[in-house]
Amino acid sequence: MKFAFLKISILNLIMVTTAMGEWKSESFTLNAGWNAIYPLVDASYTTIDELTVAHPDIVEVWRWQPDRVDGRDLDPTLPPVTGAEWAIWRRGLPAESSFVRLQANRGYLVRLRDGATPLNFSLVGQAVAPDLTFRSDGLNLVGFPVVEQSAPRFIQYLSTSGIPLLTTTILQYNGGDLVDGINPRRVNPTATRVNRGRAYWIRAEQFSGFYGPLAVNVDGGNIIDFGESSQSEQITLTNLADRELTVTLRSAVSAAVPAGQPALTGAVPVSVRPSFALEASDLASPLTVTLPANSRVVVEISLDRSALAGSPDDRFGSLLVLETEGEEVSIGMVAEVGSLSGLWLGDVQITHVGSVRRTFLRDAEGNTVFDSDTGAPTLTEDFTTGTSGALPQVARPYPLRLIVHLNTAQQATLLSHIFTGILAGESGVNALGLTLDEAALDPSHLNSASRLSVAHLPIDTVESLGSGFGPAATLNATVTTAHDSPANPFIHTYHPDHDNLTARYETQIINGVETLVQLPAGLESFTITRKMSLIFDAEAPEGAGSDWGSTFFTGTFREDVGGLYRVTNDNSNAIRTEGRFALRRVSTIPELTEAP
Repeated sequence: MKFAFLKISILNLIMVTTAMGEWKSESFTLNAGWNAIYPLVDASYTTIDELTVAHPDIVEVWRWQPDRVDGRDLDPTLPPVTGAEWAIWRRGLPAESSFVRLQANRGYLVRLRDGATPLNFSLVGQAVAPDLTFRSDGLNLVGFPVVEQSAPRFIQYLSTSGIPLLTTTILQYNGGDLVDGINPRRVNPTATRVNRGRAYWIRAEQFSGFYGPLAVNVDGGNIIDFGESSQSEQITLTNLADRELTVTLRSAVSAAVPAGQPALTGAVPVSVRPSFALEASDLASPLTVTLPANSRVVVEISLDRSALAGSPDDRFGSLLVLETEGEEVSIGMVAEVGSLSGLWLGDVQITHVGSVRRTFLRDAEGNTVFDSDTGAPTLTEDFTTGTSGALPQVARPYPLRLIVHLNTAQQATLLSHIFTGILAGESGVNALGLTLDEAALDPSHLNSASRLSVAHLPIDTVESLGSGFGPAATLNATVTTAHDSPANPFIHTYHPDHDNLTARYETQIINGVETLVQLPAGLESFTITRKMSLIFDAEAPEGAGSDWGSTFFTGTFREDVGGLYRVTNDNSNAIRTEGRFALRRVSTIPELTEAP
């Protein structure tokens, strides 16, 4: 007989995932002889030899492959034989083994050595969303994600599955030799309970793809994987029952990480919000969602990246558990601390401006206060309002632009301009780059390149902001404009009193060349110093959004400008400006390319 196939995938997922989900432990009771299991966790991170090293009595594992056919009639009461529908692992016989890893959402026959003592086989794997693959001829070896503590009966659990249970053959294994009518044995759907982790033969002419009253679809995979940069993921909950369902969502800690797998730094800090809810829940307590019959709801799961305290590549993981009417689905959630390296563009809104006077601090009697450690007079700052610690507010905020680059060593640099485009002599993933020199770009692709610049900084400004970029950090940079720089505001090309030349345009001989005498700083123009500080917020401000802490930061901008107002010998008096800044990452390229 030639069988047709129907792939029914509630989640539209592949069976093997390269993403590392979070860990969950499942147990299977095995008796001597033949047993059928259906793991809901993926243990493909290691081999069956390693998984069963403590259980040498497990001598064979057969994997049911319903998506393959060799044209034979199949009888579950007969021992499995090598064919397209079956893959086999035999202990100590690699030449006779056609697979070596246990995947989730597959039916397996496990043979325990004759006469062996029953054992509890514990399997730690990655918690993944359920998935079913059914054959259109009706012969399926499947399991169901039922609640382990209070398993429902078949007649209850599959009542809305579309399977005519009273006329459908359902077989289960109980160990021992394969004997028709005994092992596997037909179950009574009205009396037999569905056991989590057990696989059952179900021969049905039609099947609806039902693995439970609640179908869970994970957007983009079978785990909730935020990776290094994602802030939000979605799952879709579908009520397949003809009645209202109450679904409980809660978080759970990961099982112990298996040896050789990446360690976990902590749980994933998430909040969940169904599409019909106004507010999100952080799952500090379980969240209850009511789904009308045959309805669907999208649940947004947001990650608080600011709470991922660690170094780049540190991993966080936990489980999202959904439970309803005898069904329990566990899905791994994983996130990594991503590098903040790259190009950041920012906007500043200056809201306060005032002049700063640093004066000696005096007590109530007018006496100078001296520092108890150094013995020096104590300085204090007063502003133009006359109130210490308060700057006057401007009538209308004015904007500044910021360009900041953070390299792989987490050193931040304040820039006046930057180019982005195709680099000369590069191809593939390295073709797109960042540079301060247009000569580093491919001349044939200049039409697609971009130049970003900042008008309030002198040309070719490249000043270090230091390290520590991120929440609660304070980065400082000093931009100095020399008294004779073309960018100095005191310099005027056509005004003789602001050209830094003597009134009689006196000359001098330098290296045999007659040169106009240049005046020193402080006569016609002054050296301008701009001491800038980026004071990052320690946590996300209200309404900042879930991307705060990874691709978006906010904070306070402060700048002291010296040399413009009431200049003193030590430049202690200055004009101070303050406002709020927002920085957003626009490129993850960590290094600047120099021109060849």
